[in-house]
Amino acid sequence: MDEKFGKKNEEYFFAYDFNHPESIPKKYHGYFDFVLADPPFITEEVWKKYAEAINIVMKKDEEGKIAGKVLLSTIDEN
Repeated sequence: MDEKFGKKNEEYFFAYDFNHPESIPKKYHGYFDFVLADPPFITEEVWKKYAEAINIVMKKDEEGKIAGKVLLSTIDEN
């Protein structure tokens, strides 16, 4: 986790362990209309945890579908 981002954006930064998406503060549930995610590892388990977190924080429409944009990024060094 790179906490230097929190120094510039304290309102939107909190320490986050991707293994525990349930620990995301309630004030961020359904809050964002854009999420950029760059998981630290390329494994199915990690991507599932990130998907769970994204689903928690993204705004939803009347039908409960994500109402925004998600950009996923990663680099495979192989």
